[in-house]
Amino acid sequence: MRPAGWHFLPSGGERPTRGSLLAAAETGPTALARELRAARAILGATRAAALLQAAEAEAGHRFGRPMPVLLATTQQPRSLADALTLGFAIAGFALTLQSVEG
Repeated sequence: MRPAGWHFLPSGGERPTRGSLLAAAETGPTALARELRAARAILGATRAAALLQAAEAEAGHRFGRPMPVLLATTQQPRSLADALTLGFAIAGFALTLQSVEG
């Protein structure tokens, strides 16, 4: 028996892959949003954002409508960027961040 804190994947659940994101994107924005929410729940925001970037690179285009955003922060811009990218992708936008640190 494993301690509850060490469950990284739900029992019996499938781990999201680039292929599952690509298939969801071909199906439509609702399916993609559902798959991205599942990826975030299973993998966390950082890994799900990396998976999204890999799937978009394989597809050769960004998923969603383009939306530029200026991000000014003093703390951990990469983790914030991952969370924002994933959140906006779930809402149907392809976020392009211009980061300003300091």
